[in-house]
Amino acid sequence: MTREHGDTFAEEWWDRARDGEMAEAFRDTRVILRPESNEEGSRDRYMEIMDEICTRTFQAAKAAISAAFVEVASAVIERVRRY
Repeated sequence: MTREHGDTFAEEWWDRARDGEMAEAFRDTRVILRPESNEEGSRDRYMEIMDEICTRTFQAAKAAISAAFVEVASAVIERVRRY
């Protein structure tokens, strides 16, 4: 298991999360509320803020996600190989 495996896992997780559940998870925090209409670009601004917060959060967590994947996957595969 290598860091490259962990980085791939983290990137794939992020790409898939951005395509679906990330927006719902962000909305559920109620940090800011999504406007009902797009008057004066308010919904567009909401999406920009959400994207920046989620992207920067992922960037901050990526190394930890990658390292955790390597550690856990290595341990599980090693355990399975013993049996």
